[in-house]
Amino acid sequence: MKKFFAAVGTLCVAVCLAVSAFAAEYGEPNITTQTTMKELRENPSIKGSGLYTYVYIWERDCDLLRHSKDNDTMEQVIGTESVNSCVAGMNYLIETYNAGTQITYKLFSPEEIAQDASRDRAELYYFPAEQPGAKYAVVLSGNALFYSGEMRGGVSTAWELHQQGYAVFALRYRIGLDATDNAPLEDLGRAIQFITANAQQFGVQTEDYALVGYSSGGQIAGIFGGKELGYPNYGVPKPGALLLAYPINNFWLAKPAYTALLDEAALPCSAGYRCAGTAVLRLQHFRLRGCGLPAHLLLVWSGRYPADRVQLLAAGPGAAQGAGNLWRAL
Repeated sequence: MKKFFAAVGTLCVAVCLAVSAFAAEYGEPNITTQTTMKELRENPSIKGSGLYTYVYIWERDCDLLRHSKDNDTMEQVIGTESVNSCVAGMNYLIETYNAGTQITYKLFSPEEIAQDASRDRAELYYFPAEQPGAKYAVVLSGNALFYSGEMRGGVSTAWELHQQGYAVFALRYRIGLDATDNAPLEDLGRAIQFITANAQQFGVQTEDYALVGYSSGGQIAGIFGGKELGYPNYGVPKPGALLLAYPINNFWLAKPAYTALLDEAALPCSAGYRCAGTAVLRLQHFRLRGCGLPAHLLLVWSGRYPADRVQLLAAGPGAAQGAGNLWRAL
C-alpha cells in the first residue's frame, strides 16, 4: 500500500510538473511601449508564434550583431508614430496564439526550400477577424534592401485594420540579396494562392481582398494589381483595392543617386522620365501611368475603376484606418 501511494504521489508530482511546463509555453499579453526587444523575444507566446522580430539584415545574418538591439525599447525600434498600434497588435497576437490559433505559415514546401534556401524566409502572419466571412488584407511593409518592417508596418497596420473588422495577413517577403528574379512578387503570389485555397479555414472571403503596401511593399502590391506580371499569372482573383503608402514608383524622383549609378533605364528621356527598372529591387516597371504619384502620399486605387481614377490621403498615424474606411466604401 505504501508503494501504491508513493507511486501515486510520484505521478501527481510528474503531472504538476508537466502542467507547469505546459503553462510556461504561453506568455502574458503585457507588451508595452517600454518593453525591450529582448523581453519581447523572450515572451513564450511571441517565440512560439514564430513572428519574425528582427529589423536589420545584419541582425539576422551576423551572430555578433544579433543582440545589438536587445536593450532598445519597442518605442525606440518601432517609432512613436506606430508603436501604440504595434504594441496592441503584439498583445492581440499573444492572445490569439494562446487561444490555439496558428500565427505563422510558411509559403513554400520543404522541397521548394531545398531548391532555393531564401524561400524559407517567406512567411505569412495571420491576424483573424472577430467574425467569419470577413474581407481580408495582405500587408507588405517597407523592406527592400536591408530593413525588415514586419513589426512596424505589418503588425501595427494589422491591428488597425483588425479593429475595423477585417482579417489581416502580414507578409514577410524576401529582401536584399534574396530579392532576385522577382522573388518578392513570387512571395505575394504564393501568399494569395495560399489564402484563397484555405479561405474557409481562415474565415475570409476570396474576392475583393486588399493589398496594403508601404514603400517597396507598395511597389510590389502595385505590380501585382496589373495584368502583365500580377494576379493573372498566379491564377487568383483580382484585388479589390490597392492601398499604397509612399510607393517606390520612380527612382529618379526618389533616389537620384540610385538612378544615376544603378538604373540606366530610369534616366531622363524626351518624355520626361521613365519608371525605375530592375536594378535596385529586381522588380519590373510600376505602370500606373499618368497618376503622378508624389512621395509620402497614400494612394488608394479600387480595382473597379481605371488606373487614372485615384484618391490620395496624407500618410501618417492612423493612415491604415483611413484607408480601411475608403476600402469599405469602394
